[in-house]
Amino acid sequence: MSKKLDLHINTILYGPPGTGKTYKLNEYKGMFFTDRGIAVSEKDVLREKVSEYPFWKVLGAVLGVAEKSLTVSEIVDHPIIKARINPANKTKPNNLAWADLQSYADDMSTQLEEKYRRSIKLFHKDEESRWTIADDKKKDLSNIIDQELLDIAFNPILQPVQSSTFKTRYDFITFHQKYSYEDFIEGIKPLLRKEDSEVQSGDLQFELKKGIFYNSCLEALRLVGYDSFDACYKDLPENRVAKFETARSNPALQFALFIDEINRANISAVFGELITLLEDDKRIGSNNEMWLELPYSNEKFCVPGNLFVIGTMNTADRSIALLDIALRRRFEFKALYPEYMEDEWWAPLLQAINQAIYNWKKNPDFFIGHAFFINRPETDRSKILNTKIIPLLYEYCQNNSVTVKSVLSEAGISLKQTGIKENFQIIAE
Repeated sequence: MSKKLDLHINTILYGPPGTGKTYKLNEYKGMFFTDRGIAVSEKDVLREKVSEYPFWKVLGAVLGVAEKSLTVSEIVDHPIIKARINPANKTKPNNLAWADLQSYADDMSTQLEEKYRRSIKLFHKDEESRWTIADDKKKDLSNIIDQELLDIAFNPILQPVQSSTFKTRYDFITFHQKYSYEDFIEGIKPLLRKEDSEVQSGDLQFELKKGIFYNSCLEALRLVGYDSFDACYKDLPENRVAKFETARSNPALQFALFIDEINRANISAVFGELITLLEDDKRIGSNNEMWLELPYSNEKFCVPGNLFVIGTMNTADRSIALLDIALRRRFEFKALYPEYMEDEWWAPLLQAINQAIYNWKKNPDFFIGHAFFINRPETDRSKILNTKIIPLLYEYCQNNSVTVKSVLSEAGISLKQTGIKENFQIIAE
């Protein structure tokens, strides 16, 4: 049975480098958002398997195992087509199928302009607008598509069933300076593989690509029984309230998005208007549930009440005060500072270094974390100081070697005499 996580639904772990923030995230992933000894459902396994293939290949698999020609509606009704189509896609399934059938059709079957045609002419349409595999491609079909996909299309119910020792209920991302709203929520992105195209403009192809936050929200919805935001939005409010009340009390129905180095991105630019939706009372199933339309897809969207958003922030990179305006009301902050384990050889050394840093900076956000020393023997003392601690102090001191020497000296660390041959480097003994 899943354990209950004793954290606010929006939490940021903050502290100086090396205090175990990312380690904590990994601990949370394994303890609270990983289910072990379970069986993956047929529906989930089928979706996972067919998502690996371009849409045109999935269409080809359906026609490849069919005993007769099929209409577009009959093709779309096949289980692997339903599993492959993203329910968030606003384009009708018939239109998606028709577009790829035309693009990959032989010369007799389509009037599509040549620039939209594909080199693989796989499909054929007869006079009654029914589709089959082109005669000259039937012999090599397993090489063009993939025998495994053909097998799944032939037996979509039994073939994908498999057992799994564990199933995860989380996504993980590390923010960086260039991370954007289009990466996080949704955006129009060019396609590098022509065969995956759903929207075209000349020779350049685009798709509406969902970001990790959107996908995490969708996975959280699926845990409570909704396949899409549209289905959730159209459900009765009292049904949504009941489902998410159950999810809040059942750890097995909770999903998490872990964001490492959350302060490295421009938060207001990445979250956009969705920063408001993170608040407890604005989420799906809450008292002040708030829905909005996403700017690219015009899809109704709200943050599920069973989605944890847990981030880490390195206080030595940027002051926490700079994030207060955007995040303070939405997140709770949990401090992680160095731990001084009395039985470890490095505990007195780490205490002395951090005391010297505090005397200089008057700020614990620049402390050195215990992770630099964990599980390292005392024989590695000089190596840790010279390859980890001293370079970090140089960064703190803006490469002022006098200040670095002062901090090390106050911490009782002996330094070697160096000259031009050692490039005047600071080397701990």
